[in-house]
Amino acid sequence: MDPDGLLKAETIEPLQNFPNPDPDYGTLMVLAEVDPASAVEVTRDASGNITWEANELLRLVDINWDVNGPLGLRSKTNVGPVVERTRRHFTSA
Repeated sequence: MDPDGLLKAETIEPLQNFPNPDPDYGTLMVLAEVDPASAVEVTRDASGNITWEANELLRLVDINWDVNGPLGLRSKTNVGPVVERTRRHFTSA
């Protein structure tokens, strides 16, 4: 993502603990990918706008990260099973 290390901070302030504002709130991370079993449909309207529709597979993901000493941050993403299939519609102007 940043092979030349241009985004690396010189110093990082220590993390501070703070109370969780909503302990009943959770975040679910998903990865969307085009379903290879179905075709992507691309159309162009009279105004030149391009629309595409695709079936997507949503997979659960677990993202872990830590500070790797002088090398900076590192992360690892574990991709889980498909938990949903959905149809998406995108239009570009």
